Amino acid sequence: MFGIKGQGKAFAIVAVLMGISAPASAGDERALYASLGEIARSPIGWVEFCAENPGDCSGGASQPRDIVMSQTAWRDLLRVNNWVNETVKPLTDMEHWGVIEKWSLPSDGYGDCEDYVLLKRKMLIDAGWPREALLITVVRDKKGEGHAVLTVKTDKGEF
Repeated sequence: MFGIKGQGKAFAIVAVLMGISAPASAGDERALYASLGEIARSPIGWVEFCAENPGDCSGGASQPRDIVMSQTAWRDLLRVNNWVNETVKPLTDMEHWGVIEKWSLPSDGYGDCEDYVLLKRKMLIDAGWPREALLITVVRDKKGEGHAVLTVKTDKGEF
């Protein structure tokens, strides 16, 4: 997680990562969008994760909301991020589970990017953070490979 001041910069970076293009003209009323086909869908593995972990997905749909990024909140965020990054050992789902994609909490100490995200999200929610401020963002890197990151919505921008 890296801090980015201002939502405009954050959106621009995500837009570049995802290959989003702006509308053709200022009068064009189409919203900016990622090329996801006709219908956006949940990331592969999310539905199965929720079926196996209903407590981590309960509450129904809600709108993202900003948290106040105080010094205490920032320290908590860094503590959780660093602990998960240092504790969980990277291992692909194929190596770990014998499948291409499986979302799971890294309870055995191993996982890939979405497993890191799920644990960071769970730890912050357990610490009292609102789940509506903790978004799972799935992007493609420069090699075209999918990657999940935790995006935290704050009054100072997305981190």
